[in-house]
Amino acid sequence: TMGSKRPRSPPPHGTDSDDSSWETSSEEGGTQSLKAEREQRFKVDKKAMKKLRKKTRLEAPTQNQQQTTQDPAAFFTSLAAVTVGLDGKAWLVGKSTAMERNYSRDEPCAEDIRPLHVLVKAFDFVMRKATNSENPSGSKYLSDQLKGMRQDLVVQNIRTNFTVSVYEAHARAALDIGNVSEFTQCQAGLRSLYKDGLQAEDGDHLEEFMCYRIIYFTLSDQIDALASELQEHEALLNPASKLAKSLSPETRSRFQSVCGGERVQLTMRLSAYLQDCDSLKVMKTAHVLGEGVLKLIKMYLQRERVRWLQQSVTSFKGSIPSLFVLESLGFMPSTSKSLTAQDQKKAAKKEEITRIKQALASITDAKLQFIDSTLSLADAAFAELIKDIKMTVPAQFDLTHDVRASLQKRLDFLEGASDTSKSSASIDSGVMSQAVQVYCNFLSNVKTA
Repeated sequence: TMGSKRPRSPPPHGTDSDDSSWETSSEEGGTQSLKAEREQRFKVDKKAMKKLRKKTRLEAPTQNQQQTTQDPAAFFTSLAAVTVGLDGKAWLVGKSTAMERNYSRDEPCAEDIRPLHVLVKAFDFVMRKATNSENPSGSKYLSDQLKGMRQDLVVQNIRTNFTVSVYEAHARAALDIGNVSEFTQCQAGLRSLYKDGLQAEDGDHLEEFMCYRIIYFTLSDQIDALASELQEHEALLNPASKLAKSLSPETRSRFQSVCGGERVQLTMRLSAYLQDCDSLKVMKTAHVLGEGVLKLIKMYLQRERVRWLQQSVTSFKGSIPSLFVLESLGFMPSTSKSLTAQDQKKAAKKEEITRIKQALASITDAKLQFIDSTLSLADAAFAELIKDIKMTVPAQFDLTHDVRASLQKRLDFLEGASDTSKSSASIDSGVMSQAVQVYCNFLSNVKTA
């Protein structure tokens, strides 16, 4: 009838259903019986489950067995096994005895990793091989080998003075070949190692790499990182600061001596000159700080020269002497060896005058301090810059002539004589300013600029 419930069908013939429950299912008592049966079937035995969990823990696979399973958790367990434990001890000890090994992106295994005593021998081996005169690509080879050593040290958690030696050597090799990425990785590692009180086996080079870090942050326009670095220097110089107290007394004294030293203060001035686009002071200061700083500046030199050129041509109207352009771009050699008070002494003045006169006597053979290394490389760098901004220089332009004129100008200043130097050519300031502006606009729209 309408509204009545549909009668329940009997169970198929041959099933294990309870006939009595079926007969009474239409009644209230039968319904209660079915509910009780269902609850009994799905009831969890808590004691049995506790025993099962305990048995599962006892029968868990070992670490080696986990590495052979396809469980994703086992993969990450094996990956963690090649790093370090919570106690700081290495979980992997190398077994390889090879003297040479490049960096590998594969999962490290003990058969490929070299232990510490092998790495010490390998370090001496690759350093000797890289300095061999018969190996023209020594710096590239050395960088590849030292990157492999760094990997061996990291996976075994080896943090000793030898580790500092490897990182410092790799950073210098990266500077030689202009590899910014490897240089920054080494700097990050050295910063942590230095704060642990470690230093290279051949001496303390904290001051050298602290200067590199300041100049690198400046050249790469990492203003926030540079500000943090300078704030850290101030904190280290303050014995009551939290950072200074976190270091051991010996390490704190070491950092304070370096941060307050003359070389680091000179590096900070160089950083200011770079930000102000004061190319003349940049060149003089960089030569005083040494070859390492010059190599670091060379990585960004062409970009910096575009900035210097953009700033210098905006202040001119009419024609610009080629000598002024070259001096503004840092193509002229440096004749002074120091920026300290000793420069004011007569002996230092006479020494510089002697060097300039020797250079004027034989400009091509003189050992002049070019940031581009040599006169011929400076000429090639200027030609490349002019090509980049799509300009043509006057036919009478001569870099050698202008270098001689720059030296004569410096000599006249030191001897108190009137300036007799003359440029080899003149360049239209309006044409050059427009070319530089177009090139800068192009760079602003190129992601890889």
